[in-house]
Amino acid sequence: MKILYRTNKTINNSPKKRVANELDQAFTYPLVDQNGNMVHYEVLLNYDQFHYIFQNGLYNIDGQIAYSEKGKSANFPKGHNASLTTGAIELKMAWKVLTPEDPHQRYYVEDALIAGPARNCKKAKVGLIGVHFSHKTEYNKQWIWATFEHVDNVRVNRLKQVKLQNGKTANLRPSFNNPDCPTCPVNVLNKDASGNYTPVQVTRVIPIDKNTEQLNRQVQHILKKNNSVFQYYELVGSQWPTDESIPPADPSQFSSDKNTAYEQIANKAGGKPHPVYLVNSIMETFMQYGNQKAQLQIQGFPFNETPVFGTESCIGCHYSAGIAVGYIHDGYGVKRAVYGPASSGDFSWLLQLKAKWKE
Repeated sequence: MKILYRTNKTINNSPKKRVANELDQAFTYPLVDQNGNMVHYEVLLNYDQFHYIFQNGLYNIDGQIAYSEKGKSANFPKGHNASLTTGAIELKMAWKVLTPEDPHQRYYVEDALIAGPARNCKKAKVGLIGVHFSHKTEYNKQWIWATFEHVDNVRVNRLKQVKLQNGKTANLRPSFNNPDCPTCPVNVLNKDASGNYTPVQVTRVIPIDKNTEQLNRQVQHILKKNNSVFQYYELVGSQWPTDESIPPADPSQFSSDKNTAYEQIANKAGGKPHPVYLVNSIMETFMQYGNQKAQLQIQGFPFNETPVFGTESCIGCHYSAGIAVGYIHDGYGVKRAVYGPASSGDFSWLLQLKAKWKE
């Protein structure tokens, strides 16, 4: 049975506060579906990546500091066809708690134990609603990224009739969007008068590309012929470096007058990634800002109030990940890790956000 436990995405290294919240999206907030249930997230890695972390002692902060003191940064193994090497792969999944009012047959379903705020567990059926894949390959040191979602997440054909788990038939409705509330603010988390989170009105700021939509239809047709539940999933998009040898843009050289392409955003991580932005609407819901100040999209957040359009980028976000290179004691006497520069974590946030001090 799958156990969806609570482990924070932003580790608090205080010995008084070790329990965290795997309900939160990366660097933001929890996501609440239209039934009022929170989404649960899960991160997995393959053997090649695990073995590299274990072999080099990067699974705790002490080991990372020792590793960095040797002048090293993380450098996960690359996939290599000739040697039949898989290379590092990370997999992140999002799970929705299924209720009797959901059409279970449209989801990849697993039994799970879900831990609540009071640390009490309950059994539940959970349906897969989103998947991130990232893979480091021989010719892609910035990794290759692909993200998928369930087709019912934000937009559906409301005329379609589906059978619910309770045996009733009803019109299909989105899991994360209320079409009867066109004035509801989108992609924000609110609370009711009792302090409880209310369902989030999720919308996709950047639509799925037409070419990708056509590919989805072709693959979904094949999956439907084979009676696969994955016919109800779609590729949101893929992102990859077009030339891995191109270095990252210098964030201190940003100038909208001299560089109308906003190089420090478009090539933040190097490699000239395509496309510039790629987000999953139920994994990076609250990062879909739209128009914003350029400084929010540039590495290190240098002061720059030039107006730009932006959501987020798989490559750009993960480029900022680092490994521990030292420590300090804060004003409360708590030992805090100091992390190295962008890319020192080799595009994996696991090292910075999951590692704890050696016990």
